Amino acid sequence: MGAVAASQLSTVKAAASETVTVAVLGCGRGSSLASWFARLPDSQVAVICDIDQNRAGALCEKIENISGRRPESVSDFRSLLERKDIDALVVATPDHWHALPAIEALAKGAHVFLEKPTAHTVQESRAILNAARAAKRVVQVGLHRRIGPHHVEAMKFLKSGKVGKIGQVRLF
Repeated sequence: MGAVAASQLSTVKAAASETVTVAVLGCGRGSSLASWFARLPDSQVAVICDIDQNRAGALCEKIENISGRRPESVSDFRSLLERKDIDALVVATPDHWHALPAIEALAKGAHVFLEKPTAHTVQESRAILNAARAAKRVVQVGLHRRIGPHHVEAMKFLKSGKVGKIGQVRLF
């Protein structure tokens, strides 16, 4: 998942020689994505945001060990959005905190990577979509379960019709 997300967001600028400056919101799920971005030659993790400053500090140290640059650590996502150099925001917060940071980041001109699900409600997801369209920015959602080889094969099998007529589907 991290590789796919990072490769997509690392291409948001026009010139290959430019560096994409990334902010990461949430040190739990965001840790692996921050580490991935820190390893890419055309990206820089500039800010780590988490309300738990111990977690944020530990991730900043990890990113510094990977990239040689220590990101700034902040506890309020609004302060990272005040920076003019943020090209992309990774939102890896609990599900009910996806929409507001994503919409605000889009309004500030940043591209957004959202951990799944997109938002807490369908209405929030639609608001993110509308904000992305208005800002002409990219929003990518980490749906790694959709791109795994076994999932792709399962979808091919279902679409082939070999299963027959599906009368009921249960999801959890």
